[in-house]
Amino acid sequence: MISSCTPILNVQSSYDYSVNFDKFRTYGWYQVETPVTRADPEYDTSIDQQIKAAVESELVRNGMLPSDVNAPDLLIAYDIALEPRPDQVNNSTPSTNFGFGYSYWYGYRYSYSPAGVSDFRNIQEYPMGALVIDLIDANTNELVWRGWAEADIDPIGIQERDLNRVVANIMSQYPPVPNLRR
Repeated sequence: MISSCTPILNVQSSYDYSVNFDKFRTYGWYQVETPVTRADPEYDTSIDQQIKAAVESELVRNGMLPSDVNAPDLLIAYDIALEPRPDQVNNSTPSTNFGFGYSYWYGYRYSYSPAGVSDFRNIQEYPMGALVIDLIDANTNELVWRGWAEADIDPIGIQERDLNRVVANIMSQYPPVPNLRR
């Protein structure tokens, strides 16, 4: 048996209990521009396409469709916590929005409201190597579901199959159990 190079230590999700997830039929990405990345010439930005493909595959498996118009029901965002290289530790700069460590997150920075998710944590509170996937109600701009894996993700060296496995483990918790699609 072959074991993965990216062990998943903890997979969890949280959501807004007042939301009826059956109403979400289509999805799109919160923003199509290039995500925020650290300044690292070794970093391969193809990880963005791999994560997007893996998340979309899992949503389609759950019966959702990509929006063919500019008005999807759900918007998707993600972040990965990157371990800074030792030569970059003194080069981190604070961000007015996200504090120290911002340079070591790869993903999308948004201003959606987490108000309905009672146990919401700021992105910087996740350990290095974590992947966080957010689903946002496009009509209200509010976070309705967050899934995360506290894994040992190294975006420079992760294999696509391992990344797909991490995303599948996260997305296996969507939709939330009380609202399973039939």
